[in-house]
Amino acid sequence: MLCFSASSGIQWSSCRCCNTISNTLSTTLSGWRSRRKLRKSVSYIRMFEKCIQMHWRVIEFLDLTNKNFSGMMLMDFVQSSFRITSICCVMGMSKSVDFMVLVFTLSLLTLTFVRECYIYFSGSQVIFLSWGLGDLAFETDWYRQSRHFKFMLQFFIQRSQKPLKLKIGPLADLSLGALLSILRATYTYLTIVTGFDG
Repeated sequence: MLCFSASSGIQWSSCRCCNTISNTLSTTLSGWRSRRKLRKSVSYIRMFEKCIQMHWRVIEFLDLTNKNFSGMMLMDFVQSSFRITSICCVMGMSKSVDFMVLVFTLSLLTLTFVRECYIYFSGSQVIFLSWGLGDLAFETDWYRQSRHFKFMLQFFIQRSQKPLKLKIGPLADLSLGALLSILRATYTYLTIVTGFDG
């Protein structure tokens, strides 16, 4: 449960920060397009500098998170398929069909699956949102700005081409692809268990 709380908070804050950067860049872009006279406005340049600083904070946060939590995420990744398989086996092995047992195991299976979907979807959102930041920054009127602004923009775009990722140890990134791996492993374990059973 501690793993779920920690990973949920990490993913939520990372998604929120990437979304904030994306919204700020979109606002800056629309502001530049609507106010052609203010293209060299100091406020828009400062807003872009804030986006760059926020992006660096998100990068540092994810690096620190990957350093400290990737082992815990690896253990959760390995246990997830066993957890879902064991719940399904309990449902299949119960000989008597008691309504309350069925409701309990179905609700436990649903909550476990929703938990896994939430964690891995949030990891995919971090990748997706961070990937689009460079495109948003490139859509600005960068060619009309100062040399300092062009340098900042070039550096920002180069860094945003490498998407931000939460790691599952050395195995994979936290994404929907990892969730599919869990579901494939669950299916494999279920076929092995039911094959031995009957």
